[in-house]
Amino acid sequence: KESIDPSQGRDVIAVASILPLLIGGFLERVRAGNTVPGKTASSAGALTTTEADAQLQFRFWCHAIVPTVTKLFSLYADSTVRDDRLVLSLLVSIADTLKQVLDHDAYLPSYNDPDEEHLLFLDCLTKGLQLFIRKDKNVSTSKNSNAKDQKANAFISSFHYLILLNHRLVHERLPDVISFSCAQLHPVTHFNHLKKQPKCQANELLSSIIKIYRELRQMKHLLSSTRKA
Repeated sequence: KESIDPSQGRDVIAVASILPLLIGGFLERVRAGNTVPGKTASSAGALTTTEADAQLQFRFWCHAIVPTVTKLFSLYADSTVRDDRLVLSLLVSIADTLKQVLDHDAYLPSYNDPDEEHLLFLDCLTKGLQLFIRKDKNVSTSKNSNAKDQKANAFISSFHYLILLNHRLVHERLPDVISFSCAQLHPVTHFNHLKKQPKCQANELLSSIIKIYRELRQMKHLLSSTRKA
């Protein structure tokens, strides 16, 4: 059975932990550089994201997060590797930086992204996460309740940020996302010091899905996906 060099694992965890700080600092620096002279940060319109800024921010995030995504995919491709701390650190890093992309409005809508480079990158990431929740039994059957809850949180958070960035990323994957989210809706009796337990996160994701599809007037697709879940 293949094992991971402990020192290498610690290095990956350390990098994954600091990555959200580095990316967040860069995104904030770019946005702050676009402050309108004479206005405070709290003034209306003082901090906006131009198309050029969004391109720069998103490309920086892509290049910074690719090694993390690649490492995560390689770990899940190898069924003999099961390092909960390592996998969890990578999942959390992805979820945290997706939130930063959303918060800093670094994702370009389709009409400003004619080649759909932003969408394609996020779609690859979403597809990978979908495969994990469908095929990796470690997510739902881990004997470590602590790791199980934290990984469920990271998955649900990632899907939540992705659907808020662009519902198309999750549209055809709704049955799997809904199924995984509903699986977390059970009484939690362990690891109560989590800021948000999987049940709470799942509730928020499902609420957002309903709200988005109601506004899009695509409740028929949502109901169909729910039946397939």
